[in-house]
Amino acid sequence: MKVTTLAALAATTILAPAQQPQQAQSQWAHVDFGRTAEGKGAEYAKASAEKIKPAHQQRVNSGKEYAYVVYRPSFPHGSSVEANLVRIAIQNDYAAAGENPTPSDFPRGLFRTVRGELWRVAAAYNPSVLVQAEFVVASFFKLKPGRTAAEFQRFLRDESAQPRGPNPSSAGQINFARVYPGGESAEYTHVQLRRVAGFTGAPPTNQAPPDLLLFISRRNEYVTTVRTEMWRQVERTELRPESSGQ
Repeated sequence: MKVTTLAALAATTILAPAQQPQQAQSQWAHVDFGRTAEGKGAEYAKASAEKIKPAHQQRVNSGKEYAYVVYRPSFPHGSSVEANLVRIAIQNDYAAAGENPTPSDFPRGLFRTVRGELWRVAAAYNPSVLVQAEFVVASFFKLKPGRTAAEFQRFLRDESAQPRGPNPSSAGQINFARVYPGGESAEYTHVQLRRVAGFTGAPPTNQAPPDLLLFISRRNEYVTTVRTEMWRQVERTELRPESSGQ
């Protein structure tokens, strides 16, 4: 994967909650929104499993990456959507986010990046659960006028420190701040990925657990929802043994 990095990005700091594992305090996500070539989906999946996934697994095993996960948007979907695959490599430090692990002999023309982005973990509850989830709801947010990234960061940090009941809905969330591209003209500034059981596991908001309803109500004081999508996981690396239990 290829990512454009700017020296100025290093000045943008979004800290993870203090109670999270040490690795989560400096995680960056390199995200590729892209499309497989028409009629080449199966060919890409085979080549990715043989070439790209092993390269990322080696980085995970060496500690450079936390995980590599590939999602296919389930809703909305179809030929009109911008991307039919979302590839996310969660790096354990900023320097690793600019490295390209794709082998040079990977067949050309099977995948086209539509948009590349750089995210930083703003708050993670249990990222190991998230990367193992089959379905996630991807919500894209933009800060409301007058609100700052620092304020939203504090809210996420405080929320993650709250005790959880027997149905800890927020335990399956991971929140990102979109670092690149950024600026006031950016379509969205933050992204939340939340694990669900599938289409039947994403009930209407008014049927959600009370702790999730409270979280949404408080979150809406800081951000506006730009759009929400459902993604299904189609490929992932294995976590390092010391990470899988967190």
